[in-house]
Amino acid sequence: MKRWVYILITFTLIFIVIFGCREILIRGTTNENWEVGTVIYIQLEGGFYGIETTDGQKYLPLNLPKEFRSNGLKVKFIGKPCEDVDMIYMWGIPVEIEKIQKQ
Repeated sequence: MKRWVYILITFTLIFIVIFGCREILIRGTTNENWEVGTVIYIQLEGGFYGIETTDGQKYLPLNLPKEFRSNGLKVKFIGKPCEDVDMIYMWGIPVEIEKIQKQ
């Protein structure tokens, strides 16, 4: 009788580990660093949208979705800095938006 209990516990733990790891792989890392800021429209060089964070950092999103192109919109986002990008805009750090949500 005790042997079946150990087998059941073992299979349950294996199941939890396998599907727990699968969720982490699907969703990405659990320690995602979200930035919080405001979308702003800058009237330079023909105009563009940027994001200024609550701590004053300026980001130039290269792929900001149309539904987020609204001056004054509060957002939280995850972005990957793009270092090998030539831009005509001399404002902020160019980033590729990976995730973005309205705040």
